[in-house]
Amino acid sequence: MHNRYPLISLLLLALLPGLAFAARDPLLPAPEEIRREVARPNLDPLGHPLPLVAHFLPGWGGETSAFSPAWQMQMIDQGHFLLPWLAFPPGDAKLDAKFWCAYFEGPLAKAKALKLPITFICPQWDLIFTYDNYRKLPLEQTPAVINLDGKAVPQVDAFGPPAVWREAGQRYMSSPWMKRVQEIYPDPPAVYFVTMSGYSRFGWPEADKNKRYLDKYGKGHDDNFKRRVVADAWLAEGQAMQEGMREAFAQPAWKKHSVFVTYGAFGPPHFARPTDWSDFRPDGDWKDYSAYIPGRIDPSPLGEGGTAQYYAYDFSTITDYTVMSPQVESMNWVFMKAEGYHLNPKFWLEMATWDGRYGPNDKIKNRYEKQGQAYPPERYAGTMQFGMWVLRPRVVRQWQGWINGLPLAEGSTYFLPFVTAVDRVHTNPILRAFWRTGDLVVNPAHQHPYQLNVPPEYAKVDRWFLLDTSLDPPRPWVMTTELPVFALALAQGRAPHRQWLVYAHAPLSARQAVQIILPGYGPITVDVAVGGSYYLVDERTKKVTTVE
Repeated sequence: MHNRYPLISLLLLALLPGLAFAARDPLLPAPEEIRREVARPNLDPLGHPLPLVAHFLPGWGGETSAFSPAWQMQMIDQGHFLLPWLAFPPGDAKLDAKFWCAYFEGPLAKAKALKLPITFICPQWDLIFTYDNYRKLPLEQTPAVINLDGKAVPQVDAFGPPAVWREAGQRYMSSPWMKRVQEIYPDPPAVYFVTMSGYSRFGWPEADKNKRYLDKYGKGHDDNFKRRVVADAWLAEGQAMQEGMREAFAQPAWKKHSVFVTYGAFGPPHFARPTDWSDFRPDGDWKDYSAYIPGRIDPSPLGEGGTAQYYAYDFSTITDYTVMSPQVESMNWVFMKAEGYHLNPKFWLEMATWDGRYGPNDKIKNRYEKQGQAYPPERYAGTMQFGMWVLRPRVVRQWQGWINGLPLAEGSTYFLPFVTAVDRVHTNPILRAFWRTGDLVVNPAHQHPYQLNVPPEYAKVDRWFLLDTSLDPPRPWVMTTELPVFALALAQGRAPHRQWLVYAHAPLSARQAVQIILPGYGPITVDVAVGGSYYLVDERTKKVTTVE
């Protein structure tokens, strides 16, 4: 990978007025580019910060295992745009443990030399409350839910004493190795603590069974009230823990530059999904699995960071080739992101991806292969890129299950296409420019198929960005309707000098001569690959050009 655009790209830039600003946005060597994009604010005048790529597996199976920190540093040396990630230092690990010395010391020294931001993949912070010293606390001090019989139950409470959360935060960040990593790298430009899913937590539907809630608010409140006070209480508990963590940091830069990124802390992708929610309650709907209140789709942006879940769950009927898909659900995030940045312009938003498999050779749980479909790495990458361009997150982070010691050759098979996709956004001047300032094109011909109990304040927000194609099945669509091609577009400029970047992918098989209807322009005819295809459409010249 080079630190400047190839000559052909420079010539192309000269021919495309819409991309002329690229001279103000030069491609830097990977370490500098990573550092610059992390530091760039969400609402930067230049446009959207460029994405970085990462994984949840911390590579702690040794240097030959997938995603080891040493391997990550090699990838960055080769010019790839990774946000480095490491395992959270275990609290009981000894400083002279050979494994942890090898795991942390060399890579962190390298990160320091390159002045890189770093990430720690952390446990569920609530997990600490399962330890005996917390479970045996007096009722007035316990972080556990107290039921109507006055007994503590094995569930973490949003209304527990904040002092206990603060103390737990201090404990997490006071371990010998947590102090040691700060000594090795005392001045990182940014440190991200990314958590996994939480321990069993009290939820708002159980409010009338929670003694602390009833003591504070009493009975008789509606669902919106319960969602609001419980969500706000969880935010307060999390902030107390984070305050304790910052108090425990030994280095000023860690106190100042740490960001806590909470798993799943973003708006519900299933917003308005018209599926059966009766497993929750007979008259349930999507709100039962959300923190929605009128005027606020989700409180998560009031925190520091979160991960939007772009998931094809293994326990669900969601797929990458039907209406009920991560692609269709991701389009709900557009208005949620705008609302979130209004609440908190500094909110750090990542996109977590999962295709429903636990490892590259998981044949049993791979529903696609069970159905006789091919599932090559490019299919996963094609699906991922659709969501990436809809959301334009700070980081695309892949989930693959907790597989210790996964060999690099296996683990990287489905990850390296993600790396390539993110690399292209940085190195291709057309993709780079449209990522920065392109406007996602609305398809006004249709509504989003998720229309169940849409709150009035969101009834008119734009949620449908999927472009019509010649392969679309007849309407009306249902959740299981198969979609051969998923296509979207971003626009730049004003008529009659507009340009569009079109992205399309065909999950089940490559498609030739597909007609895509581009609103404001008309039909274009293109080939669509499983792993995704990009095209530049120019209004003035009427040309459609492949973007390599």
